[in-house]
Parts: sequence; structure tokens; C-alpha cells
Amino acid sequence: MDANLKQQLRTTAVQDFGYVAANNVQAVAQNSIPEIANNVQGLTDLLQANAKDLAGATAEARSTFFLDATGGDQVLQNAQFYCGVFNPGNDTKIGFSLNNLPAGKYGLVILDVKNSQKPYFYSFLLKQDANAWKIAGLFPRNRTIAGHDAQWYWQEARNYKAQGKVHNAWFYYLIAREILEGGSSVGSTGQMTENGIV
Repeated sequence: MDANLKQQLRTTAVQDFGYVAANNVQAVAQNSIPEIANNVQGLTDLLQANAKDLAGATAEARSTFFLDATGGDQVLQNAQFYCGVFNPGNDTKIGFSLNNLPAGKYGLVILDVKNSQKPYFYSFLLKQDANAWKIAGLFPRNRTIAGHDAQWYWQEARNYKAQGKVHNAWFYYLIAREILEGGSSVGSTGQMTENGIV
């Protein structure tokens, strides 16, 4: 992805987050693909579920990905994208799997949310529509689980490991990793999920 495309995706996601933080359902719908724009109740419910925590918040792009699913008008039953460096013995990669994805070009932007009542990641799946990028998925993600952040789970994992409780340590490491990854898993276009609308 070139620098201009990366900046376009980031600017669009930050702008769209402003509408989300302001609980502006109409603006979010106007900037969305029809499957989301026409699901007014689902969109309203999603924004209202996080409105109190996100009121007055701002966002900054953490990670940006370009996903090319072109190739006709077909719907891809299971589109898989892999990003990263692939070296023998040292694979660093992130994977995305999207079900029932209409062919097209997409961007995924993961945002760090600032000044929210609770720590959040907020991710946008954007679909290219002519010269614009439209919201094709919204993914709010609390950066805590049961009131604890990743650092707490990481420290607990170390404590368990030091006690020889490797299964507990493994479980707490997994939770810390889940929080730190920022909600990079996404679901099916046009459907509500427990973590957002896609």
C-alpha cells in the first residue's frame, strides 16, 4: 500500500470515529455501505451501547491494512488475507478471515481511542466505493477484560509460571495477547455480531 492510500484510509477511519463518538447515527449511515446504512436499528444499538464510554473521545490510527478481494461480482465465501513477513523459522504475520465478503477493495484500520471512559480499540473495515471509502464494518473493542488490562494479565501469567502453574500461565498469556491484538478478527458483511456490525 502506498503512503497516499494509507493516509486516505487513516483519515477516513478517524473522521468516521468522530461520528461514532458523537453518537451521530445519520453521519455514520451516510458514510457506510448500504447493508449497514439500511440497518438503522442495528447501527443505532451499536452506537448507543458504547456512547457513554466514547463521548468526547478521539482516536489515532494504530494499524492499517489494505485487503484486495477483487475478481468480479461474486461473493467470497471465506476470504483470507495474510499480512506480514514470511521468513523460514520466523513468521511474523497477521491473518484476517472474512465470510461472505463481496468482491472489492477493502481497508482495515485499527484505532487507539483516547480520552474514553474505558480504554478502547475501535476498528473500521472500509470498502472502496468509486473514489470514497465507505464503512463496511465497525468493531468496538474494550481494552480490558473483567476490569483488567493486558499488563495485568501478563503479570499474572508470569506469577503463575513462577509457581509452576503452566496451564494457568498459558491461559493468562492468551488473554493478554487477545487484548493487545486490538480486535483484528472480523466477521460477515451485513450481519450483527456480539462485537460489532459488519
